[in-house]
Amino acid sequence: MQKGSLQERISVILERVGFTGINLQCLAFRLGIKTKKIRETLEILPSSKKAFLLDGDDTTVISAHFFNQFEEIIIKKVIEYHKKNPLKEAFSKKSLKFR
Repeated sequence: MQKGSLQERISVILERVGFTGINLQCLAFRLGIKTKKIRETLEILPSSKKAFLLDGDDTTVISAHFFNQFEEIIIKKVIEYHKKNPLKEAFSKKSLKFR
């Protein structure tokens, strides 16, 4: 963490926080670096498939590793649901979040 590049330090933090990701302000606080500089570095990570920026009210960053695992879990849940309920269209986002 002390000797790595900013990109490497961000990647380490993202792996540590796991599925929840981390918002931009918390990441800036943990690194002691301005949000603008972190955002510039984060623009590189999605293109290198190391992280995803989830924009919303509070920009969250998640490791690509965990994002892909989460995506696989969601796909499995949807497939299981359709196998058990072949005549139903789909379940709600709320139901998916619960599962």
